[in-house]
Amino acid sequence: MDIRQYQAVYEVVRHKSISRAAEAMYISQQSLSGSIRALEKELGFQIFQRTAKGSTLTAEGEQFLDAVMPAIAEYEGSVRKIERIKNGDKRQVRLATALGVQEILGYDFNVKLLDMLNDTYSVQGICGYEYPDSQLEEFLRDGLVDLAISGPPLAYPNLEYNLLYQGKLCIFMHQDHPLARKKALRYADLRDENFIMLVQGTKIFDRIRKSCARAGFTPRVILETSNTYFINWRLHNRNCIYIGADLTPKYKDVVRVPLDDEDNKYRICLVYSKKAFKDKRMRELLKVYSGFLKDHLNEVWRAHEDGMDEIAAHWNITD
Repeated sequence: MDIRQYQAVYEVVRHKSISRAAEAMYISQQSLSGSIRALEKELGFQIFQRTAKGSTLTAEGEQFLDAVMPAIAEYEGSVRKIERIKNGDKRQVRLATALGVQEILGYDFNVKLLDMLNDTYSVQGICGYEYPDSQLEEFLRDGLVDLAISGPPLAYPNLEYNLLYQGKLCIFMHQDHPLARKKALRYADLRDENFIMLVQGTKIFDRIRKSCARAGFTPRVILETSNTYFINWRLHNRNCIYIGADLTPKYKDVVRVPLDDEDNKYRICLVYSKKAFKDKRMRELLKVYSGFLKDHLNEVWRAHEDGMDEIAAHWNITD
């Protein structure tokens, strides 16, 4: 077994298609299918059930993917670090995002941002990081990153923020879930549910725990992840829910139910250190960043308003 075989399984689940997964991995469909068959032979069980309609995970396949997801995430993080080392001699903007935010922005965001910055600032690269909010604020305080996309309240007095977007938390679930027919839900309605949540250390995680406590229960958390594809895939089990931002991308058969609670609002902000942005050029860069990010998030919201719940243009999510 090797990490490429793990990735092959994940990409098939992510793209819901062997052909599209092979295209994303820049290999032939025959090569991808052969890699998965070899893995199944080595494991001694089937990962996918193959039918005329496509390939779906078996029960053993679901357990296998659960087990290898941490290894996939660690490997992809190492690849990103190596790329940063390779580009170490280039001038870079250290933009960090809170866990889950990058998938709201869309995976073409850094490319668009770099194109925009090159017009004025000759920036040669962008280092993208994703961490829990609490770590981001420590990195900003210590000067390890230049800017972070996160949300208030802020832990340190030397940090400030520009508001980019204010929205509401929603509850995501499969369209066949018993609660999916409700027009709105409160935390008290979720007492018996299985929760998928962002990892501990994120502000949404802490808010949800506190709100559930006020409703008189402790959430039963079955998975902590910031991976939107993985969240949507797990929601297909129809026995779990996810509470997240209203801009979170979703599959067609996943519904978004408003959270009718006093603590349902969230804010996406550009956070920075007062000390780092004292000179005129850095303040100008901050203004450009803020305007670009705000326009981009408004574009994502307009896509929602137009009924493009999947926002395929941003995330390439398909049935």
